[in-house]
Amino acid sequence: MKALSGIPTIIIAAMLVLAGCTADDDTSVQIAEINGQGVGLANFYQYLEQVNPQLEYAKLPASEQERLLNEYASQRLFAARAEKQKLDKEKATQARLAFFRQRVLAEAYRQSLIDSIEVSDFEIETYYEENKPLFEIPAKYLIEHLVYREPESAIYAQGQLRDGRPYEDLAAQKASDTTLVFVERNQFSEEILLPKLRGPVAGLEVGETSEMIYTSYGYHVIRLAEKEDAALQPLEEVEDEIAARLRQMKSGQQLESIVNDSRTRGEIKLHLDSLRAEGAL
Repeated sequence: MKALSGIPTIIIAAMLVLAGCTADDDTSVQIAEINGQGVGLANFYQYLEQVNPQLEYAKLPASEQERLLNEYASQRLFAARAEKQKLDKEKATQARLAFFRQRVLAEAYRQSLIDSIEVSDFEIETYYEENKPLFEIPAKYLIEHLVYREPESAIYAQGQLRDGRPYEDLAAQKASDTTLVFVERNQFSEEILLPKLRGPVAGLEVGETSEMIYTSYGYHVIRLAEKEDAALQPLEEVEDEIAARLRQMKSGQQLESIVNDSRTRGEIKLHLDSLRAEGAL
């Protein structure tokens, strides 16, 4: 594969091999060379893990795979040149490195705490029973929707639909009927509909046509083609989600307790007066 423009010292290789590899593959597999130094597959996958833990690299288009590898190689190249110029010794750079190191370590500690928390089946079931609205799947409506500029046209369409005329016949008139400004046949949950349409749609039985409804978009006529009733997700489908929520809640409480205990023991002392004296507050 040819070197990518703008980075003449980088040799990009083995893109096809990458598509079938995992992070556990042999680290001797080199996927790039930067200034003559080989870059292993494992290092690249570690980089991708930081960019997006959900990323499935092997499923990306070849152009996107190449872009990500080029981006990684560029970053390695620029970092190496920064070290060569001793930019890592500059005070501002060291401050940023220290900041990110501290933040990464703090997040690692929080995550280790979350991972260590056990959640019982009883806690999961109790949370589910007490928070069922969180796990409701709203009703969905498949509507046949026509919007007209003039009320007379909407009333005519309403009558046609109620007499059993296929929606498709009326929708096809959009090309020639200048009063017909919008047509759609689509499925929606109630909250996605325009506020003025929610009540009328929810009140329809399958096959029924609404009264004419006016909004700033025009005069609406809607027929309900299908309806999926609201449902509650089974516990077994959401128990992992609930366990994660409970771990987050418990970890938040534990972290707050750790900070409070550290203050009590004098491990944390805040000197706001010193900040005020320096004019920082």
